[in-house]
Amino acid sequence: MKKFFSAKALFFIFIISQNVYAEKETATDNVHALATPTPENASKKYSASFREVEIKEFVATAAQILKKNIIIDPSITGQISVRSYDDLNENQYADFFINVMEAYGYSVVKIDNHTLNVVPQAQSLRAAWAEGNKGRSKNIVVRLARMNVLSGAELEPILGLIAENSAVKLKYYSSGNLFIFTGREDVVERLVDIVNQIDNARADSSPTVFNVSQAKASDIAKSLQSTFRNLTPEDKNAPLIYGNDATRTIMVKGGAHLRAEISRLISAMDVPGQQSRVFFLKYADAVQMAKLFTNNNNPSGSPEPAGGNTMSMEAMLAQQSPGSMSSGQPANLDGQAASGGTTPAADFSNDSNSMFSDGDTLVRQTRVHADRDNNALVVSAPPAAMQQAASIIQQLDVRHEQVLVEAIVVEVQKAEGLNLGIAWGNKNYGGSNFNSINVGNGFSQANPLVNALKGTEGLVAGFYHGNWGTLFNALESNKSNNIVATPSVVTLDNHRAEFNVGQDVPILTGSQTTNNDNIFNTVQRRTIGIKFSILPRINQSGTILLTISQEISSLSDTAQVNNNLGAVFNIRTVNNVVQVQDNETVVIGGLLDDEKKETVNKVPLLGDIPWLGNVFRYTSHNDDKRNLMLFIRPRIIRSDGAETVQARQGASSAVADEAVRNSPATQNAPHAIERPTPGVNAILNGIQKFTMSLH
Repeated sequence: MKKFFSAKALFFIFIISQNVYAEKETATDNVHALATPTPENASKKYSASFREVEIKEFVATAAQILKKNIIIDPSITGQISVRSYDDLNENQYADFFINVMEAYGYSVVKIDNHTLNVVPQAQSLRAAWAEGNKGRSKNIVVRLARMNVLSGAELEPILGLIAENSAVKLKYYSSGNLFIFTGREDVVERLVDIVNQIDNARADSSPTVFNVSQAKASDIAKSLQSTFRNLTPEDKNAPLIYGNDATRTIMVKGGAHLRAEISRLISAMDVPGQQSRVFFLKYADAVQMAKLFTNNNNPSGSPEPAGGNTMSMEAMLAQQSPGSMSSGQPANLDGQAASGGTTPAADFSNDSNSMFSDGDTLVRQTRVHADRDNNALVVSAPPAAMQQAASIIQQLDVRHEQVLVEAIVVEVQKAEGLNLGIAWGNKNYGGSNFNSINVGNGFSQANPLVNALKGTEGLVAGFYHGNWGTLFNALESNKSNNIVATPSVVTLDNHRAEFNVGQDVPILTGSQTTNNDNIFNTVQRRTIGIKFSILPRINQSGTILLTISQEISSLSDTAQVNNNLGAVFNIRTVNNVVQVQDNETVVIGGLLDDEKKETVNKVPLLGDIPWLGNVFRYTSHNDDKRNLMLFIRPRIIRSDGAETVQARQGASSAVADEAVRNSPATQNAPHAIERPTPGVNAILNGIQKFTMSLH
């Protein structure tokens, strides 16, 4: 403790002493000010060369040039030898005079604006001290200076040096911790002021205790220490701050000039700390929801690459633009078209990007951890952030509606009287076609779909509102149609459903011969068959946004012709995004495939004879053209007595309110949204007449 007090005392004594020496420097500055040349002699120069000249003569010359009265101490004697090769003006000569005096051990002290005093440097402090006490009485007085905080024994040696140079007698009495000064009043008063300043400064450094009620005391103290350490890294008066969590107090020692600011900061930081709460989720996935807060997702947002030799549906979607269609293109093992590169497309995978930016206050203050086993979120946050997090979790943790997706994949083959493509009709029909059609009154048992398909070409797409079972029977009853697949899947809203049927076909990718003449083959496997993927998204208006992806692949017969080039695959893909009504059928067609077959019947041996063998051999050529069509019907399976995303989002929407009130649980038939399309048959008939007139 004594070392601390002694250091502080020395510090303040040094500050006070600096004021005394500052007066000496001020006197020097005033010499410069008085030596400022007037307009008449501003350009006048003076020689500054002296050789073995008496100091008194040198001072007299300087007094004449500087126009000052200079008093010389009687003890000053000796000679000066100095030379300046350039002539000096009055300012320069004043600097020259002061520097020469200091070089010979003398100081120049200002007495008034017109008088300077040249004294030995040992007496300069006393002369400057006397100059600083002007205006005070010079009577001999006795003064008492009591110290209330510091011990006077530590200050006695320092004050004794100052008193000795000032002709003041000093006596310290330890029993009363006081000083007795005897001497000239002006000097004694300044010494008493020094004692009071040191003692009061130490009194300001006494500890101050602040109470905290909400936050953790050690955390606030740590923050304050870091703040003031950065603001005043070299300041010895920087405050020392300690926090005690047991007593919930903060002690501040030193830094009296910062007490008000420290008090304000403590009040601002004394707020409730982090709270913890567990949210058990009913429907949402805790791990996925935690990513919304923590933003620990894949920043690129790109789908993960497919593993092994199979190509996932995400990879297929990444290689095809939405709404694109391809048919019959050979592909390599990675599933890319052999004709060139791939076209970048939007990511159809689930959106895993964070709902908050990194700079958001909620992200900075909230810590969210997911418990996979209990499907729960553990949230730690301040009260305000906790309230926001609870509101967000409540809005996201809702039951999702489900969508039943029924599909029919059909290959319509070319038969007698059947052209390429497809057209259809219905009273609620909407679509497009490119040639004359004969839809009549729509599709029915008496008018099968195949009869309406005759005479159409190219791409045909649209919607169908007819009976689903009737459509299925119409397709199945025609021998020229091949129903490839009839997938039916139920999936959650905004969740992808996939349907894959096929085979893993081994593909020879390389062959090499070892040193023992053994052949080593490299084989990879590729899945071929039917891949069907669909992502339904229920909109607030009740419509369904379908992201459709379909691939039908097979091994081409030409693969057996040239094994050196590897396998050849027939691939037909559809990637499309369409918006349909609930219980409405969307039809996609126009994927054409031309298959040529050659059949040879011959008499054994005789049919192989050159030229003559043609008599014993029969060759037939069969060209089959197939049109791949996709019929998809989504149907919303509405929740019974549960709150859904659409019900909450559409609380103020008439469409959503109607959907909630008319729950399917009270209805015998599935809910269907019918759209009146008057005049469609008339438009189709007009198109038919127009195309017939062109023939």
